[in-house]
Amino acid sequence: MSRGLGRIQRALVANLEANTKLVDTFELAADVYDIPPSAAGVTVISTAQLVSVRRALAGLAKDGKIFRIMRGPNKRTYWANTRYTGPAGLKAKR
Repeated sequence: MSRGLGRIQRALVANLEANTKLVDTFELAADVYDIPPSAAGVTVISTAQLVSVRRALAGLAKDGKIFRIMRGPNKRTYWANTRYTGPAGLKAKR
C-alpha cells in the first residue's frame, strides 16, 4: 500500500509546477539535492542521486502526474507536468 509521494517525488512535482519550460533530468536532480555549480560552472551529480531521481520520475510518470516529453540532442530526457503547453509538435510520452 502506498503512503503517498516521497520526499524526492514531492520536490520533483513542485519543481515542475514552478516551471513553464521543459526541464531535463539533470536539472531536476541538481534542484532536488540543492547542488550548486562549481566555480567552473559544472554541476556534479552522483550516480546514486541521479538514479534515485530517475526512479522517482518513472513512478510519477506511471501515475500520470508528469510526462516524458522528449530526448534532446544532448541525450537528456525532458519532463513536464500536465499543465505544459509547449509547441504543438511535442507529444507527451507515457
